[in-house]
Amino acid sequence: MDGNAEEKIEVAKNRHANSERAGMKKAEPLVGELYVTIFYTHIYECGSRIWKSKGDAQEAAKKEFIDCLKLLEGELEDKPFYGGKSLRCVDVVLIPFACWFYTYETDSNFSIENECPKLIALVKRCMEKESVSKVLSDPHKVYDFVGDLKKKYGVEFW
Repeated sequence: MDGNAEEKIEVAKNRHANSERAGMKKAEPLVGELYVTIFYTHIYECGSRIWKSKGDAQEAAKKEFIDCLKLLEGELEDKPFYGGKSLRCVDVVLIPFACWFYTYETDSNFSIENECPKLIALVKRCMEKESVSKVLSDPHKVYDFVGDLKKKYGVEFW
């Protein structure tokens, strides 16, 4: 990862802390928006490169993907959800990406749960909520969909 995501998170955390010290309204919407940006610019892009490539390019994408997930896992700390005791913006943005994890793991032969156990525990807690689980795609169907895309665009399976 290019460090840009880490810098953005640190800036947002400082802004959040400073606004609380000054008695201002919490900066949570800003922090949530920042995480949304990180998910779409880093998680999405790295994940796409995992299934679209192979060899050294795939390994580099996998490493960057895992680094980004570890960064996000670190921000989770010991909270059950990013929002604390309940689902918030960041949790809601993460969950649709989790449907793709099986594809990334299968295509690149690694385990996100081994790399980021707290993050996967969060995903599982979110999936326990019926309002979340009933609207998400089955990870195996996502994998099949990616297989169709690979055939259509000439990306080979390992």
